[in-house]
Amino acid sequence: MEIKLIPFTEDFLPEVEGKYLVRTVSTGRMKRVQYIDVRVTKTFNNKKQKEVCSIDVQNQIVTHISEKPLS
Repeated sequence: MEIKLIPFTEDFLPEVEGKYLVRTVSTGRMKRVQYIDVRVTKTFNNKKQKEVCSIDVQNQIVTHISEKPLS
């Protein structure tokens, strides 16, 4: 199975909610890179008045995300 990662941007909105593979960089001193599967959902942002992507990670910056959810 081949998983293609694309750069994660603020405008990314998943077609389908579910588990995605993401590449993250920790926010600490070590800047450790990890590849983890996380839950990705769409939520409505009242301030921006549009749907946005919500990714369940803490203390990490998402740099890339898989194009499609994991099966």
